[in-house]
Amino acid sequence: MLPDGLAAHLRKSSWPQSELFAWLQQTAGIDDTEMNRTFNNGIGMVVVIAASEAEACAATLRAAGEQVFEIGRIAPRGTGAAVTVA
Repeated sequence: MLPDGLAAHLRKSSWPQSELFAWLQQTAGIDDTEMNRTFNNGIGMVVVIAASEAEACAATLRAAGEQVFEIGRIAPRGTGAAVTVA
């Protein structure tokens, strides 16, 4: 979904890891990079929106009963990966 030249920079601690994914990672001995790549660590729907609209969007989603976590930023990619999790 990202245009060329942009990357998603995600903060791992910004969303809760479910017990299922924690169990899977520990039991199977899967490292963080593989969990991110293969399982998305349980991140469901992602909404990419202008920073200036984030508060209003989050309020609307919460009012509809959704859980909202700001998990990262879209920024110029440079020479790195299209998605980073740190």
